[in-house]
Amino acid sequence: MQCRRRVAQAALTLLMLSSPIAVPMAQELVNELPDGARLYRSACPSDDIAALGGLCYRLEVAENRSKAGGRSVKVPIVVFPGSSRQERPDPVFWFQGGPSYGITASYKGILGFKDAFDGRDIVLTEFRGGPKAEPALQCPDENYVYSEVVAKGPGTGDKVKLWSDFLSKCYKTLLQENIDPNQYNDYTQAFDTDDVRKLLKYDKINVGGGSAGGGTAMAYLKYFPDHVRAVVLDSAWLNSLKYRPMLTELQGWRLTYEDLADRCKLDAACARAFPTFAFDLNRARAALDAHPWTFVITDRTTGKPREIVFEGMDLEWLVYHFLFDDKYNQLPALFDDIIKGRPESLAKAVDFQKMFSSPYYFRSPPEVRAFGHYWASTCGNAGAAKLTTDDALAMIAAEPALLLWERPLTMCAWWPGQGDVPASLAAPVVSDKPVLLLTGQVDACCSTRWADHAMRYLSAAQSVEAPWTGHGPLSYASPCLLAITRQYLRQPNGPVDKRCLADFKQKGWQVQ
Repeated sequence: MQCRRRVAQAALTLLMLSSPIAVPMAQELVNELPDGARLYRSACPSDDIAALGGLCYRLEVAENRSKAGGRSVKVPIVVFPGSSRQERPDPVFWFQGGPSYGITASYKGILGFKDAFDGRDIVLTEFRGGPKAEPALQCPDENYVYSEVVAKGPGTGDKVKLWSDFLSKCYKTLLQENIDPNQYNDYTQAFDTDDVRKLLKYDKINVGGGSAGGGTAMAYLKYFPDHVRAVVLDSAWLNSLKYRPMLTELQGWRLTYEDLADRCKLDAACARAFPTFAFDLNRARAALDAHPWTFVITDRTTGKPREIVFEGMDLEWLVYHFLFDDKYNQLPALFDDIIKGRPESLAKAVDFQKMFSSPYYFRSPPEVRAFGHYWASTCGNAGAAKLTTDDALAMIAAEPALLLWERPLTMCAWWPGQGDVPASLAAPVVSDKPVLLLTGQVDACCSTRWADHAMRYLSAAQSVEAPWTGHGPLSYASPCLLAITRQYLRQPNGPVDKRCLADFKQKGWQVQ
């Protein structure tokens, strides 16, 4: 064992010595730019990252690039040197999703599909304002607020007030910490990313990301196209589609559900057991609106009992996440039970005790995700395109599920800031650079409908839909998608071979 360990350490030392990236002592300045951006060698955000060969740095840049002498932000950067970096000097800058998940919550998942990057360096940057950045934009009360809105009984006015009070408090808390919330968004992140590229002395880079990280990658493509070789998007949550009327987007994911109902009709057992599956979501939601399911859990934080009121809008939210996580095969039987007056059957599929008793179920703990950054970024990216409270209230009146849906963008109407971003950030990205868009067939969030919309403006884009897959198909690390992405990165302007997609299999419908 000791011999193996020495061999591994020697190999790592050789890899680091062969690297074109300088590896000075911890905290030593590596490089700086005329605009004042600096890169330091730094301790890794976690011991595991160092053990896996990660080279760790800290970026220091101005919080507000248009103001001299203001505060700076400090952002962890991790480089995982590639095995073929000499032949393939163009690294992959990969942005984690959420948004607002930090490097320490994401790096293992990203390394799980590193084979797709064909031996290139992988560069991970914490979002400015992320959980391991300085400052970290934290508003942890959001966990409680979100779980309260889901669990609260009828009364949209009370739920709107829960959100609006929280958002006002969160924004004021950041201001009291001398943070400018308008400087934490995909626009500023694009400039930070280009500083990292220059500080690490890369020329052309590949950019990519999953979910909201895909939107961040596209922001970099929009503002720094000359340094982009290729783009890989994994269920990208695109700014150009986020900032349209949310009611339309919520109705849009219903198209995914309707496609799923067609699949049920094509399956003899499913069609026989659930002939009205296409209508059963509406029927089950109406049943819960008429008779909400009330149950009691023990709050793990207080140790006291807590009553949960689960109604129709909560079902809409839950089904969205069932599709997000490709649990589509459970839905027909669940709806059938609810319609027949057995909503407690939901407890067989969902651990409600865990869901509602843990304060971090809905948003993860602060060391994993920075909640203040989520709202500063998600709402700030809209800029002047941000909806008004009148817009939001009118849509909520038509569809109360907007109080929950998509984390929930509708509530940005009550976020006091606007984001220091140009109007172009919320516009579609127009580019002739090669882009690979990977989507999951049953993803309720960022489906192929989103990819089709993006491709209207991307003249060299290709779309790959993974059958029977939910959100983030690349993260499933299937040999097929890894091979497709490798082929694409080798020849970004050539067509990818999709024949292996035929190997994806449907889950069997639960009919009892």
